[in-house]
Amino acid sequence: MDWERFQHATSLWLEGNNERALREFDELVTATADNEEMGSLLLMQARCLLDSGRVKEARERWSEAASCWNNLYANLMDAYLSIEEGKREDAARKLMQWLQRHKHELGQLGDEETFSKACERLGYLLFESQRYGEAIQPLTDALMYPQTDERKRQLCFYIGISCLETLKLADAERSLIESIPPNPEDPLWAKAQFHLGRVYFRKARTQKPRKRSNAASFSATMTPN
Repeated sequence: MDWERFQHATSLWLEGNNERALREFDELVTATADNEEMGSLLLMQARCLLDSGRVKEARERWSEAASCWNNLYANLMDAYLSIEEGKREDAARKLMQWLQRHKHELGQLGDEETFSKACERLGYLLFESQRYGEAIQPLTDALMYPQTDERKRQLCFYIGISCLETLKLADAERSLIESIPPNPEDPLWAKAQFHLGRVYFRKARTQKPRKRSNAASFSATMTPN
């Protein structure tokens, strides 16, 4: 493979120039007879098509790629395609299985970024399905490689709400505080403060019965027989 040209095509894709990247990858496909190289190139084309919103074509190109070389990245792409095809429950199942199967392998490859993003996608899928208890772990795993402060705050925000909805109030408070951006003009600032208020309200409600119970016990000890 012409690695210099491959890097150029990849750079075009990363810059969002999907049409030019597609053409570059297509010419590289026609120049190789190696199955693994062809599978990788076809998978990159599927990514370009998916990013362009051409989901049906992306699925077709993915099928070609998987028939050449069905590796862990092809399996991950299958899950991402399922999300865009509206098969969200199916996508969540595929991502769970993929993460269980390849977590150790990704660590050995040093590809923590792919692991983190897959955890994030799974966490958001579970959150959107209101499976808050299940969403906490993948979102927390994604935090292991936060990449940017903005992404870290976003993950903490959804972890905080998930903990709140499952009544893990101390964890919810901690995560929501960590999600508050320094700039009050940031839209996330008001959202985090709102849900933090919900946490404090829940805490107050759980403490009131305990106080009344203690007062009742004290009253009983003071009542003459």
